Amino acid sequence: MTPAQASTLKALALANQTAVDIIAAGNDVALAEWFNQPTTTYVWKNYTPADDVFDAITWANLTPLDTPDGSAIYTNRALLCQAKQINLQIMLQGKERIATSKASIRNGLSDALLNVPSAAGGATQPAGWAAVKAAISRLATRAEESMATGAGTQAAPSLLGFDGSVSSNDCIAIRNAA
Repeated sequence: MTPAQASTLKALALANQTAVDIIAAGNDVALAEWFNQPTTTYVWKNYTPADDVFDAITWANLTPLDTPDGSAIYTNRALLCQAKQINLQIMLQGKERIATSKASIRNGLSDALLNVPSAAGGATQPAGWAAVKAAISRLATRAEESMATGAGTQAAPSLLGFDGSVSSNDCIAIRNAA
């Protein structure tokens, strides 16, 4: 934890009477628990296991439902479905985890999983973006929320400025921060 982060967390704690009382009691374990309480603010995970992303994708929706008819229209739809599959393959294959805090990665996943022309008659359908988005986001802790940037909603999660738990040892630095 940087000195600036410790100062931010100290200000957060001093603005809350419960935390002030915990600080006055010198209970660093309770203070760490207070900082690590979940909030209702959504954040992007910095990294997500690739298996979690794979599991959230509706793979069947990446394949055209219609029987091939030899038309150029069908071929173009099938090629677009294939392009979306290839993009997913490039992003996911051989990776244990994905840097889902990066906008370009999230945009790539979204692009590959939305508006897939694979439903009957070439109608578009999603291939799991909502489930993937849920897999690559989570609720922030009180400490993380204080340093996150963005809307923090389920529709538009925030980016983390601090990722992780506050320990009782961190609380010593927080209490002593400028």
